[in-house]
Amino acid sequence: MTGSHTPRHRLWDILDAIRLIRIAVSGLDLSAYKANPEKRAAVERWILTISEASRHLPADLKATQPGIPWDDIAEAGNFLRHVYDQVWPERTWSLIEDDLEPLRIAVVTMYEMVREPKDPNPPS
Repeated sequence: MTGSHTPRHRLWDILDAIRLIRIAVSGLDLSAYKANPEKRAAVERWILTISEASRHLPADLKATQPGIPWDDIAEAGNFLRHVYDQVWPERTWSLIEDDLEPLRIAVVTMYEMVREPKDPNPPS
């Protein structure tokens, strides 16, 4: 579903990035994550995808999920792009552990709001 610029495609991209992050860190703890620069780089890339896709969601759609810190999500991409030398594995791990699931639930809800009958089920 990637490749278009509609809100539902952006939501799909966020859900897919979350799915890929979860796969990448499956079975890891913080120590193993910190010791694996390839996994950290992949996670950071998918966080960039989430950030960029979130920037292009309509404000009224984001407003349906007021518990999600949309500005912080958008800013995460800027941080990774511009302050890359200060990215701490502990912070990205905290995001994985604490923030991804609430975001996934909110984005699934939003996807269902804009989904068309022919669209696939959201990635889990």
